[in-house]
Amino acid sequence: MKNLTRLILTATLFFLIFNGVNYGQNIGANNTAKYVTDGRYDWTVFIVADKDTLNKISYVQYTLHPTFNPPVRKGTNPGGPYPFSISANGWGEFTIGVKVIFKDRKFTSFDYQLKLFPKKSRFPKKSRR
Repeated sequence: MKNLTRLILTATLFFLIFNGVNYGQNIGANNTAKYVTDGRYDWTVFIVADKDTLNKISYVQYTLHPTFNPPVRKGTNPGGPYPFSISANGWGEFTIGVKVIFKDRKFTSFDYQLKLFPKKSRFPKKSRR
């Protein structure tokens, strides 16, 4: 009886974690960022996936840092160079919660680290004199 209970709990947990989404494995996010002024950047976060997967997405819900108003935003436009994107302006990097909702009402969720500074130019080089 103990093993049967453990098996049922494991199967239930597996279902809850994966929610039946079998096409969510190749979905990610990326962002653009452009320095504007006074230490602030205009940035856009968007979804990266193959065309077939993008066609199955209904919308994407992004949960930003709580200092943004509103912190929860929805990306609904599948077209253009940045599918299901949202844009904002800010001064720091942070983790964005990403929830991709598919047309069949299933979803997948992951975290994405917003990047404002390209790795190569993150810190100015010291000049030698």
